[in-house]
Order: sequence, then structure tokens, then C-alpha cells
Amino acid sequence: MQPEMMQHELQILKAALITLHPGTYRYETPASIDSVFAVFDRREAKPMSQNRYFILTGQLLTHIHCGHTYTNYWNQPKVISNALFSKTCLPLLFRMIGRQMIITDNLSDSKKIKPGDELVAINGIPVKRIVDSLITVSQSDGLHGLPRKLDNISVEPLDADTSNYNLFDIYFPLFFPQNFDTDHYRLKLKAFNGGMYEDQVKSLSRTARLTTYNRRFGVLPVHEKDWSLKFLNEQTVCFTIGDFETWEWKADYHKYLDSIFTVLNQKKVQNLIVDIRGNGGGDDAARDEVFSYLTDKPFGCDDPMHRRIRFLVIPDTLLPYLKTWDKSFKEPKDPNRYKKLPGGWYENKADSLGACVPVQPKPNHFQGRLFLLTDGRNSSTTFTLAKMFRMAHAGEIIGETTGGNQQGINGGQFFFLYLPESKIEVDIPLIWGAYTGNKADTGLQPDIAVSITAASVSRNDDAVLDFVLNQIATGK
Repeated sequence: MQPEMMQHELQILKAALITLHPGTYRYETPASIDSVFAVFDRREAKPMSQNRYFILTGQLLTHIHCGHTYTNYWNQPKVISNALFSKTCLPLLFRMIGRQMIITDNLSDSKKIKPGDELVAINGIPVKRIVDSLITVSQSDGLHGLPRKLDNISVEPLDADTSNYNLFDIYFPLFFPQNFDTDHYRLKLKAFNGGMYEDQVKSLSRTARLTTYNRRFGVLPVHEKDWSLKFLNEQTVCFTIGDFETWEWKADYHKYLDSIFTVLNQKKVQNLIVDIRGNGGGDDAARDEVFSYLTDKPFGCDDPMHRRIRFLVIPDTLLPYLKTWDKSFKEPKDPNRYKKLPGGWYENKADSLGACVPVQPKPNHFQGRLFLLTDGRNSSTTFTLAKMFRMAHAGEIIGETTGGNQQGINGGQFFFLYLPESKIEVDIPLIWGAYTGNKADTGLQPDIAVSITAASVSRNDDAVLDFVLNQIATGK
């Protein structure tokens, strides 16, 4: 990439973020944003490789402190994905526990590598250096999102689905191309029970990784199948919701939910564990439908979300670079219907009047004891589900602090900004779902914090679920 091309794109990106993005000035001042862009402008004063430019763009976007603003792997055109995304991947799944990479699933042919072992180095690169690099392109909401940034680096089972991408698969080869061997990985590990060892494993294609996972651990549940109901005993049921991306379903989730809660009530189940760990979000309507079976009170108006936007009219200079799924997002908004707020945001006058129609609980809503299991991946629709659960006092939240942010997150509607020279795509959310009052700049803390540890991974235990079952058994 030549300097004049990169600097032209930098001007387009800056204009789009300042003009369209509702979160650009939520955590940074105009002066600090100008300073950030000045730094990147100087970095782009010399020619650089395409992969280095992709990294640089990802690093710049983290300064917006928005979990939905990034170089979206799913939306990159073929010219980018074919040129930059590796065709092979590490044959290991791992979970970030703090800054440690703890093996959860071994998909290689090696017999030495066990769950609970810690990855110390890959291809001679210390994991500390890898993590320090990847965290610079890892997105989160707000200024206190380090746990979420670390969690983004994990490669968990759902990441093995070939329709998914994850940060490690994309960025590890980009940061360390000179150390990247497409045939094998040289590993240094620390056994859970003590002692260092080395091993070499053959790389896998993404298709082969999924095939191996399915063969060794059972078919990975996706779409409809990642919603599942399991009776742990006659009185306790676990309802797992893998994602809220119901637009990919072939079945009707409304009928599915109605049928399972009818069964739960008929069987007089006393304890329901709703497990949303690993669920990054999806459709808000599906979330509301689920929650209408978990509460006996109307909801959605106790702490209503205020939809704030940054613009009424898109500058003509930006329109050629913007794509979206609904052309109405690009249409000028009637200034008579919006009021301008301090800080440069706009709010629809109808929304600002405070009118809210609550969602009603279902007649066959669950009437027993409820538990919600959370973790750091709950950063969008699932963050708001946890917030609703807390506000309704529906039950106990157990597990790890969610992603997202109690001050509200950006999302709802999106523009896909395609930079004209490099063709890199950047997601730009258009709505800040703001909450009133003095909210913390963090995700939602659980009622009882229980974390997965290397020891529980080594034993193949689910420490969070085991904790809940012990609470039930002991009557706590």
C-alpha cells in the first residue's frame, strides 16, 4: 500500500467515525481522537504490506472502545480474505484464563497434549508476546474491557464451525508471518501436573478442524441445534442457548419455546438453569421471546434504552463507500422529528417522550427457581438479556462478568464502510442504546462469581454448572 492511498482512506475512515458513529466521542475527546489519527497518519507515511495495513486499521479502531466496531471478518471481500486469511489453523482449542492459553480440546494427532495444559510458545514465539500483540486489535465496550479483549483471543468449540471466524485464526498469522509454518506448529507447553515439554503438531484446514472435532467430540451444534434442553434430574433442567442468530433457523423458535415451557410446567420442574455462556448475541426479538418465559412481570420499560444517533443526513462524500441491508438507514431524517442533545447526539422526539410498551410475560412462563450462567462473550443481545434478568429479579446470575457495558452499547443498525483502495470493510454501528443515570463502565457482574480454571478444564469439569447444582442440592 502506498502512503497517499492509505492516507486517503484514513481521511474517509475518520470522517465516517466522527460523522456517523454514535460512540466515537463517548470515551474520547475530539482532541484525543485527532491525536490518535495523527499518530496513524505518521505511521502511514511509508509504503507497507497489505497485511500490516490490515493490522494497523484494526488497531486504530480499538480507540473507539466499541465492541461492534472492527474489520469484520465475515464482511471482508474475497480480495481481502483470499489474500490475508490463513487457509490453515492450529489444531488445538484453548481458553484464555487471565493471560494464559489453556488447552481445552486437542484436535491434533499428538497423544502428549492434554486438556488443562498451558501453551507457553508457538513456533518459538512466547505466548506473552502473542497475547500482547493480539490484544491491540481486540475490541471491547468502554475503557475497562480487558477481560473481554482477552476472551476474544480464545478459540472455543463454536469457533471451529467453518461459518465462523475468530480473532486468533485471523491475526496470529498476520502478526507473525515470518514464524508461520503452514504445515506444522512447533509448541512449547506446560503440563497441568507440572513440567515443561515440547511437541510438533500438523496444521489443519478449517474444514478439517471441524471434521476432526465432530469425529472426536460429537457433532458441533449450530443454528437450531445450539438451543438444547437437558434434564439433569427430575427437578432440574439446563436450557442452553448457543446464540440468538435465529435468522439462520429453518424452524420457528416461537413454537419451540412454547413447547418446551409447556413441558417444564407440566412436569413441575423446580429449577431451570439458562446457560448463555459463549453466546455473543443476535436477534433482540428472540431475546425478548426467551425472556417472556423467564419472568412473571411486564418488562422493557423499567430502565428503557434511549436510541441516540450522531447524524440526520449523511455527507455525499461518504455515501459511495457505505453499504447496508436496509436503504432507509441512508435516507435523511426529518429534523422536526429529532431533538439535538448535549454532546452532539440526536434522539427521536417520540422516543424521548418516554412512551414505552412493555413486553408481556407468557401465560406458561417458568414458575420455579431460575439461574442464568454468564461469561465474557455475552456482549450484545446476551448482555442486555443479563441486564433484564437482573432488573426483573428473575433469579441468580452465576459465572463470569459479561462483556458489553452498563452505560449502553452501540449497535442496532450498521453501515459497512468499504475503503476504496484497500477494499477493507469496517463495521460502523449507528445507534447508541443509552441508559440513564450513573452507570458503571463495565459489563454486568454476576451475583456469584465462579470462573473456569485450568484445574476444572483438566478434570473436564464445568465448574460453573457444578456450583449451581451444589447450590440446589444444599438448599442454598
